Amino acid sequence: PGFVVQMAGLLRRKSPPTARDVEDHFDGNLCRCTGYRPILAAMRSFAGDESAARAGAGLPPSAAWLGAARPLHFSSGEYEWIRPNTLADVFPLLTRFGDDPRQVKLVHGNTSAGIYKRSVEDPRLLIDVSQLPELSRFERTEAGLRIGAATTLAALHALLERSIEAVPADRAAGLCMLRDHLLRIANVQVRAVASLAGNIMLVVHRVRAGSPFPSDLVTLLVALGAEAVLDVVKPEPHEVRCSVESLVTSPPRVPFVLRSLLIPEAQ
Repeated sequence: PGFVVQMAGLLRRKSPPTARDVEDHFDGNLCRCTGYRPILAAMRSFAGDESAARAGAGLPPSAAWLGAARPLHFSSGEYEWIRPNTLADVFPLLTRFGDDPRQVKLVHGNTSAGIYKRSVEDPRLLIDVSQLPELSRFERTEAGLRIGAATTLAALHALLERSIEAVPADRAAGLCMLRDHLLRIANVQVRAVASLAGNIMLVVHRVRAGSPFPSDLVTLLVALGAEAVLDVVKPEPHEVRCSVESLVTSPPRVPFVLRSLLIPEAQ
């Protein structure tokens, strides 16, 4: 079922796919019975066959079925999960436990829970920022690509694919490297929910803890000269701009939200 659902998702995003698209979209599933080759052969039959791809994709779900995102609040014992609707609603939540970053965690897909268990990270308050429009914006400017920090890695790959087509070849080398590297991070399922900010902040938090998380994505962003835009909540909410390198090596000592990144095109 995992292979089938994954392929249906690909067909809804790109129809028909190429054989390379199918292979790149095949990770994240384990098969202990028939082996991968016949499954891959079956899925590759969609490549170049537009009518088969349309039939395989079926009808995509409509956003109208779900309705508009609404605030959510769940609690159990001493733990809480809150999903606010605006960035302004996040600021007071960040200071609930003072300046202790171990007690509050901003989450999108919360995929880091698969790496760091409760014995390592055990925040009491989780703030879901996946529905905040302020963290999901994208624009191409003269300075480069401005990308909302809550953009998923899968969505970032798609944005880079489209943006590179509009960038002169002599200025697109760095963006191409970033696009290609994204397919090497985790797998399709993780990239679909893991955010750009989540990967960066995982590095920030683990540096603070003295056990750095090795992120090639952050290394690439530093090499490209990416700039981070932060909303620092104390003494009053205000904007701070810094390089991604500075964010990782010397982050603010008070709570903050990573709002967006500016990834420059090569000059």
